[in-house]
Amino acid sequence: MSELLTRVEVLYLPDLVNYWLPFGNARYWEELDRRRALAYFAPGKVIGYVRWEANEYGTTFWRFWIATVGHSGNRLQRIPGIRPGAEVLLDASGKARVKRALGAIDRLTANQFDPAHVAPAYFRHLQIRVHTRRPVRAYAAAQYRAEAIRRKLFP
Repeated sequence: MSELLTRVEVLYLPDLVNYWLPFGNARYWEELDRRRALAYFAPGKVIGYVRWEANEYGTTFWRFWIATVGHSGNRLQRIPGIRPGAEVLLDASGKARVKRALGAIDRLTANQFDPAHVAPAYFRHLQIRVHTRRPVRAYAAAQYRAEAIRRKLFP
């Protein structure tokens, strides 16, 4: 079963490492211990994945991906912690860009939109706007409904 699913590593070591999923609908979770887990996703699901690392001097690595998971037969990009890979819709690195992208995700959820069901085109727009420090266009209810219809017609 897991050979057809995409596996995402989740890890939390206080003040050192935090790999987490801000959104995404996992098919199932495998708890390895108190600090580690694996989430398994069906092909075509959209997920958010954050990797944060630090040492005694502060944050050393901060990255946020929004991606559509696939399976080994698809053309996929390699993302650390995601096996076999995914199609990247947004890739933000550095504290300022990651916080800006996560802020946009918070605004989506505040407006009652599930980020896992938002149109991929919006995340590509967000990618460009975050990297160029331009204002992000608000996501409209009509876009959300149109994406829901598209997913029903073309699963």
